[in-house]
Amino acid sequence: MAIKAQGTTIQVATGAGAAKNITAITAAFPPVVTSAAHGFVAGDRVTIAAVGGMTELNGNTYTVEYATTNTFALKGVNASAYGAYTAGGTATPVTFTSVLRAKNIDTGGGKTSEIDTTDLSSTAKEFTSGLVEYGDASFEVNVDYADAGQNAIRARFADGASKDFKVNYVGGTVENFTGFVSEYSQKLATDGVLTASCKVRKTGATTWA
Repeated sequence: MAIKAQGTTIQVATGAGAAKNITAITAAFPPVVTSAAHGFVAGDRVTIAAVGGMTELNGNTYTVEYATTNTFALKGVNASAYGAYTAGGTATPVTFTSVLRAKNIDTGGGKTSEIDTTDLSSTAKEFTSGLVEYGDASFEVNVDYADAGQNAIRARFADGASKDFKVNYVGGTVENFTGFVSEYSQKLATDGVLTASCKVRKTGATTWA
């Protein structure tokens, strides 16, 4: 079934919510975190801190998947070889602000680099895949200087800070990526309104939940 564009929103990270206490984490792929009445849903972003034993998770931000009332999984994480969880830890949700008046959104694609593995015994060129580059996302808005989301975009263009971004599709799928605002430009046309074009250079992996 086709996914309609109308109703899609783009959001930028602007803060953090209340930390939720962790009481258990499984050494699995993905790891399942126990946190009573955490309130998270698939696609949320959470920062893990102060975990005992499984310290590899500390200080990193992850995408939530498979959320139930008291548990959630960390999408794309393989904790099978991590240290055993002992005690403690918190999961702090990233809070997002919607960028209003968006006219179009292009979340981009990506490409995988090619590593040449040809050697003297090869009978033809040989390659293996390298790292994935997720490219750029871009969007256009009707400028609204009173909109907190647009103001956050302009502020991130000015300071160059990398932030989490979220695209919420009709039907419930959420696309998450991290990046910095690499381009921002405004334009006016006869018998038109002030618009702005924004480009976000992605860094790291894109996730869908």
